[in-house]
Amino acid sequence: MKPLVSIITPCYNGNGKIQLYLNSILKQTYDNIEIILINDGSTDNTEEIILSYKSRFIDKGYKFIYLKQKNSGQDVALNNGLKYFSGDYLMWPDSDDILLPTNIEEKVKYLEENKSVGLVYCNTNLVREDNLDNVVKKWNKVLSKDRLENVNDILLNKVVLAGGAWMMRSSFFLKQNPSKQIIVTGQGQNLQMLLPIAFNYDMGKVDKYLFTYVIYKNSHSNKKRTYEEMMKRIDDSIKGIDNILKTINLEKSLYDRYFQMVKNEWEIIRLDTAIGYFKWKDSRIIYRNLKINNVNVSFKLNIKYYLNQCGLYKYIKKWII
Repeated sequence: MKPLVSIITPCYNGNGKIQLYLNSILKQTYDNIEIILINDGSTDNTEEIILSYKSRFIDKGYKFIYLKQKNSGQDVALNNGLKYFSGDYLMWPDSDDILLPTNIEEKVKYLEENKSVGLVYCNTNLVREDNLDNVVKKWNKVLSKDRLENVNDILLNKVVLAGGAWMMRSSFFLKQNPSKQIIVTGQGQNLQMLLPIAFNYDMGKVDKYLFTYVIYKNSHSNKKRTYEEMMKRIDDSIKGIDNILKTINLEKSLYDRYFQMVKNEWEIIRLDTAIGYFKWKDSRIIYRNLKINNVNVSFKLNIKYYLNQCGLYKYIKKWII
């Protein structure tokens, strides 16, 4: 019998998006699937949409589980779904992702043929919501032979972190997470899923474009925020990754290396954010701290910084971004 694949997906206010995702699951060439959908306190008709698909999933032979909770965030919702999964392999796509038809089949085949691999990912097309047929960016990062280099790529967003690009061996997940729960950081769920496996097991890649990531104007990541909200988001992200790293039981030298790498990366983002909001005093303090800590600042960001200090950046920003 084919291995069972569990797909766990948190859903929040998905009208207009979730239909594309659910249709892409129904179009999979692989048919031994368990789909677990968690309604994270949606205020639109997400529940109605999900339940309208129930018979279609069951008719195709899928195991269908629907859960509902008050709005608590994706990581809490995923934890709720993890309590119920029973598959040999595990995926956690977002409800606005699109899986191409052979996504699951190709990944199962790879993991069946490579028993030491804990994670497998695929190439990804990025498209915008107003033109799903126009690929605006391709993600096809080459897999490194060095496990820790692959960890670097995950921590520095050099590979697509979205769950639709990945598949995980469930037995390895349970060794790292025997309680079937991930740490809740309030900053999503992908790093909590990926990092413990990436540190401890081999990674693999199916070198095909099997996943489409849709960029939505009103998505959580693209939401317009105040400067203070952006700074808090950066602080929370650093703290969240720190908490994840602490759960993996790394040697202190390895923990220190990775935490500093992450902190440096987010301080670069902090500088870019301060410049983008024309906070010249804050950007000067951040820039000086980066230089004191010997953190490399790109040529482009240096130009933006000096223009901001001169008061010119706000007038020519649209030509530099």
